[in-house]
Amino acid sequence: MKKFYFLSALLLSVVLFSSCKKGPEALFSMDKSSVPMFSKVSFENQSTDATSYSWDFGDGEQSSEENPTHEYAKCGTFTVTLTATGDGDNHSYSAEVTVTPSMTGEWEVSLYIFYSQLNMNADITQHENNSLSGTFTRNDGLDLGALLSTSNIQGSYVTMDWAVDSDVVSLCGSVNSDYDQIFGEFKVNGIHQGQWSAKRIQ
Repeated sequence: MKKFYFLSALLLSVVLFSSCKKGPEALFSMDKSSVPMFSKVSFENQSTDATSYSWDFGDGEQSSEENPTHEYAKCGTFTVTLTATGDGDNHSYSAEVTVTPSMTGEWEVSLYIFYSQLNMNADITQHENNSLSGTFTRNDGLDLGALLSTSNIQGSYVTMDWAVDSDVVSLCGSVNSDYDQIFGEFKVNGIHQGQWSAKRIQ
């Protein structure tokens, strides 16, 4: 009889221990959920009861680091998945990162007015809040002015405003990140004047 009670108590303790044992639970946060191309995203692993980790950044790149950083070289919305493994089990958690075109760099800009073409260079910096700053210069080095604070990029749509004398020139268009080109229309004081294009120099 004592042997029976001992075996019953042992079996009960095994059942209770098994039922209380927790499996891994994957969780992470990231410092940015929307970034321009070639910006780094830092991931903070908040998983519990895990001994190893597998990251899939959604762009074909992976990592086994606990708290990785990753740089996206193309635009789009990417699903980041963390799989946490521990004690023979695993659990996954996913979140999305949106990568927008990057305007930072030097651009060759052309304005088309009727049958005329005006060429210039633009040195642009894109900031973390997607505002733009920079300057325009003519090919002969003449300074054409700086971007106004209203200049920005939203998704793949860019607006660059700058003052010429008492007028505001606006270049609006869509960025083709695959070819580093922009096409759109330009306005003076809100009135359509013609088309424009730009190609990244570097």
